Amino acid sequence: MSNVRGIFRLKQVYEEQLSDNWPVKSDVWLQLPQGLTNFGTGATATPQTGYFGGGNPTTSVVNRIDYSNDTATASPKGPLSLARNDLGATGNGSYGWFGGGAPGPTSVVDRIDYSNDTATASPKGPLNVARSRLAATGNSSFGYFGGGTPGYSSVVDRIDYSNDTATASPKGPLSAGKYKTSATGNQSFGYFGGGGRLPASTPLTTVDRVDYSNDTATASPKGSLPVARYSLSATGNSSFGYFGGGYSPGVTLYSRVDRVDYSNDTATASPKGPLSVARNALAATGNSSFGYFGGGAPGTRSTVDRIDYSNDTATASPKGPLSVAKSNLAATGNISFGYFGGSTSVVDRIDYSNDTATATPKGPLSFAKTQLASTGNSSFGYFGGGNPANSSVDRIDYSNDTATASPRGPLSLARGQLAATSAAANGLSQ
Repeated sequence: MSNVRGIFRLKQVYEEQLSDNWPVKSDVWLQLPQGLTNFGTGATATPQTGYFGGGNPTTSVVNRIDYSNDTATASPKGPLSLARNDLGATGNGSYGWFGGGAPGPTSVVDRIDYSNDTATASPKGPLNVARSRLAATGNSSFGYFGGGTPGYSSVVDRIDYSNDTATASPKGPLSAGKYKTSATGNQSFGYFGGGGRLPASTPLTTVDRVDYSNDTATASPKGSLPVARYSLSATGNSSFGYFGGGYSPGVTLYSRVDRVDYSNDTATASPKGPLSVARNALAATGNSSFGYFGGGAPGTRSTVDRIDYSNDTATASPKGPLSVAKSNLAATGNISFGYFGGSTSVVDRIDYSNDTATATPKGPLSFAKTQLASTGNSSFGYFGGGNPANSSVDRIDYSNDTATASPRGPLSLARGQLAATSAAANGLSQ
């Protein structure tokens, strides 16, 4: 018989899972605090935060949730440039874009810089069509704003994050016009679910999928939500989308949460653990482990509920509230990436929200080296020293990570086999 000490057999794993002693992915996956690095691998990470902006009563307030301390009250941050409600939001690892809204409707798009989030958001290229009651989602390169009013719009506008002063580009429409819809997605597809349309604000179960690789085509209807409603919100990770809350006229407010399985998106969404409070006109964002649903109506609410994706049949957990009670708001978050460099000049980027995929090659280091160290902050990653013994420091700009890394001020001494750490705002070698 083989010696199996020190390893797990499949039967042992199964027994551990049944007894609830086997850890879930979120228990063992490395979560790096702001500005720190994984010394052993040379991976740098951006912080994980969520931003809730605008809302009723009409406001420009932006609240930031720190996922690593989510029992605390959300922190007020730099406001939007224009107070409004019924807007949409999406973002990437460095910035968040809040578009449209009322009063108006407006085509204004504001950009929040996560690395300087106390500043007033910067107005950027507008939407192609002014509207409110829209929804937004996107990937690391583009943001898609769909649906809305006046009327019941099927318009989808695409923002190019690398050229966000330009007017958003019209893309393939939704399969039908609707408003008060919600949206989430992964790196390949965006899903717009629920909403309302004529006659008499009829609530919908429809889920439309936008294919980012073919975004001039009309969105494809996919498996529906199990209950028709509008004024809901959505977030998710690389595998699933969670649609929560909502309203159906003359029927009820909903606390229900329905999960769309991206790998089987023609099926009807699966009911999961509900929110702690039934409400509509809320917003949602999250990271690869948790989803946060904040604000809402009737009236205005400061409630924030957290969904644990690894245990999504449980009722969502109330967390630290928003600083201001509001409804009809929007939310986005900071998607985190890890960067691995050395041995060659290649830098590979891992998307934490899709961490089973092959890493993506990004802009190279200025030259190939081994046994180097890395650190970073919320905007840049720094790779220093290495063998052959050198004092060079290369800086990667997270917002433009396809470019060759920029040589920066050298270390005081040429050396390899070193380590690095950082403060929240600076990278400091040691």
